Amino acid sequence: MAGSKLAKVLRILEDGCWHELEEICQSAGMSQPQLRKTMRFLKDYGFVVLDGERKKAKLDSEARKFLTQKPIS
Repeated sequence: MAGSKLAKVLRILEDGCWHELEEICQSAGMSQPQLRKTMRFLKDYGFVVLDGERKKAKLDSEARKFLTQKPIS
């Protein structure tokens, strides 16, 4: 279950744009504490950039390249 919510968060962020944390929380079906924990994990491992003042997040550019690359046939 936790993996599917993490996958939802990454799908929301894969466009590389800033997203409000409240939007992510609602779209991923997470509680505020779950989202905070998930975002902390993603930030600690370099997957997301957080704007604490505006309460927004976006996928790090290198993580985005990795997650959106096409599989090699």
